Amino acid sequence: MQLKSHLELCATFTDSETARSIAEELKGRLYTDERPSNAKRPFAAMVCVHTDDLSALMQAADVAVYLVARRQVKEHTDPVVRCAGAIGVFGMVKHPNLTHEESDAHWRDKHAPLALEIHTAMSHYMQLSVLHCFKGTELDGIALCGFDSLEDLKERFYNSKEGERRIFEDVSTFADARNSPRRVIVKETDFS
Repeated sequence: MQLKSHLELCATFTDSETARSIAEELKGRLYTDERPSNAKRPFAAMVCVHTDDLSALMQAADVAVYLVARRQVKEHTDPVVRCAGAIGVFGMVKHPNLTHEESDAHWRDKHAPLALEIHTAMSHYMQLSVLHCFKGTELDGIALCGFDSLEDLKERFYNSKEGERRIFEDVSTFADARNSPRRVIVKETDFS
């Protein structure tokens, strides 16, 4: 699957306020889980930026800092609605029997088309392929599955029980679900 991609730095935080400050300062995108029950949890916030100021991210991020290739699998046509919706963030650790490159190729070439088929209510979809971990939690990728509402994300994530089974089966071929971080649900704020 040929996807448009570009490089970014992404940092993850337990403190949403610190993440917001960095996102504003570096004019990036902020993804925050605003539910009180998830405050101060790893991946409660993530900032993605186009910058050469790695030191600012390294000093501020208390979970991890990554160099990623952002692949746009499905673009939302309305940025206002995109930012008003909800995004499921899925950290991904590669399957132990695969190299990063093998896992990433499957995720990009086989899982992405399947996700578009099964997640019919998904309004936008990005894959952040981790090229390098500068510090913190080692990941191979981060999926950003966007929906126009929290209700759509919670109630219409799969188009059927069969679709849900097919997604879980496929994920198990390229990812290690037991060692991948738990999903968080975030809002996006674009400071660029």
